Amino acid sequence: MANYDVNSMYEAAIKLAKSVDLKGLEADEAGKYLNAVAYGAKDFGKDFKELLENGLSAAVSETGLNCAKTGDVENFLAGNAAYMAASLTGEEKYTDLACAIAKTLDEVKKSDKGYFLNSNGKECLCVTFKAFSFYMNYETKNGGKERYNDIIAQYKAIFSNMLGDTVLDLKNGNKKELKPLVYFAAALVDTLELMDQALYEIWAKLREFYKETIKAILNSARFTLGKNKEYDLIFAYAIFKGCRMNLIHTEKYECEAASLFDLVNENLESLMDASANVKSAYILAATESIKNREYQDYGRLKGGVLWS
Repeated sequence: MANYDVNSMYEAAIKLAKSVDLKGLEADEAGKYLNAVAYGAKDFGKDFKELLENGLSAAVSETGLNCAKTGDVENFLAGNAAYMAASLTGEEKYTDLACAIAKTLDEVKKSDKGYFLNSNGKECLCVTFKAFSFYMNYETKNGGKERYNDIIAQYKAIFSNMLGDTVLDLKNGNKKELKPLVYFAAALVDTLELMDQALYEIWAKLREFYKETIKAILNSARFTLGKNKEYDLIFAYAIFKGCRMNLIHTEKYECEAASLFDLVNENLESLMDASANVKSAYILAATESIKNREYQDYGRLKGGVLWS
C-alpha cells in the first residue's frame, strides 16, 4: 500500500490552495475549489479552515458567486463546503447557507428522463459531481431523506443512458470522454460517503454503479490515463476513497491510484501554473492519500455519515 507523508502532502496542498484567486474563477471552478478546500480543512486543519471560511464569505458577497440565488448545478459544491464549515466551526450560519442553496435544487433543469442537466441545458455524466453529493448531503442532514428515491432514480437513468456510450467513445479514441467518466466515479463515491447506509438497497445500487465505473475506466483508458493531471488526480481520488470506504479491494485497486498520484508528485512545481481545477483535484487526492485505507469503524454517531 502506498504510504504518503502527512506533512509533505499538507505543504503541497496548502501551497496550491493559497495560489488560487477565488474571485477570478468561473462558478464551476469556484465550486470545485471550495469543495476541495473543505476536505482540506477537515483533514489538514487550521490553514485550510481559514481559506474555507474566507472563501464562503466571498461566495455570498455581492461581487462573489451568489451561490444561494441560482439553480445552476455549478454552485452546489459550495453547499458541501458550507456543511463542512458548519461541522468544523459549529456556526449555524453555514448550515443556513447550505439550506438556502438546497432550496434552488428544484430550479435545476432536467432531461426528459428526469435527471439534472448542466447550466447550458446539456446532458453530461460530470453533472453528478457538481450536484449529487450536495443533494445527498442536504437530504441526509436536513431534508429528512425524503428525496433519496429521486437521487437514486436520477443516477439509474444517467447510468443507463450515458455510461455505455461514453465508455465506447473513449475506447474508440475520443480522449475527452475520460473527463465525465472520472468525475462520475468521484460523484458516486462522494454520494455514498454522505448517505445513510441503513438504506441498504439504495446504497448497494450506488456501490454497484461505482464499481462498474471504476472497472470501465481502467478497461477503456489504459492509454489515456497518465496524460491529463486533472483527470488523473480525480480518478486517483475516487479510487483512494473507494478503498478507504471498502467499496473496492485495496489490494487490487490502490496501486492504480498511487501510480497516477505519484506521477503528478514527481513534478509538483508545475502545478503552480496549472488551472484551479487541477489544483482542486490535487487537494482532494492529497486528503485521501494520507488516510488509513484499512478496515474502517462504521460508527453511527456522525450525522448519517458512516465513514471515518
